[in-house]
Amino acid sequence: MNGGMFLPPPTGVVPANVVRIEVGIAGYPLV
Repeated sequence: MNGGMFLPPPTGVVPANVVRIEVGIAGYPLV
């Protein structure tokens, strides 16, 4: 669940989830 490759979420967990979804759609590996 650690997003080392991703930038730290500006507000908290919610944006992180949104980013994961967007990244997943983009085609990047979700680790």
